[in-house]
Amino acid sequence: MHFAIIFLFGLLIAPSWAGVPAVSSGGDACHCPVIPDLTALECILDFVSHVEILDKTTKTVNGTTFNEYTLKHIKIYKGGVSLPTVVLVPQGPCGLELEVNLEYLLCGVVTGDTNLYASLCLQILQVLSPLWSLVDAECLHELSLLNTVTNLVCLLLKAIIELLFGNLIPCLPGIDCLGGLTGPF
Repeated sequence: MHFAIIFLFGLLIAPSWAGVPAVSSGGDACHCPVIPDLTALECILDFVSHVEILDKTTKTVNGTTFNEYTLKHIKIYKGGVSLPTVVLVPQGPCGLELEVNLEYLLCGVVTGDTNLYASLCLQILQVLSPLWSLVDAECLHELSLLNTVTNLVCLLLKAIIELLFGNLIPCLPGIDCLGGLTGPF
């Protein structure tokens, strides 16, 4: 999880010269860092799941507005047998457009014990709405391999980052240093 927090911090501070593509969702653009391949992205993610959205509400935490979705996991590809059923998605250009009663391939990180966090930059399908119907046979094959060689690559990558950065754990707006959400609910 610490690796994911470091990555999320990098999403916030990545300079424009670092090869960061802009993904437009209207007037503003979301600047996501370039992730070379699915294996590298998988190392960052705490969860990858085929989900159905059951409910949507809006919350503001420390001045940041999130859409909070209640979901049902249809099939969890990464993240263990049990994951939280609430996902927080930021509003704005890096948010996702999810609708109740539709199915998605949703990816992201775990925040604390009770919430998931997802944004445009953390999706395998780099689209504003990662509908399950967009998942093709090649993507399904790669998803089926998630918990094999990838774990070894991720462990090596995490060890290198910890060696370079030590125990640096940045805090993000609305997320405390221990990985839980802060603010009134």
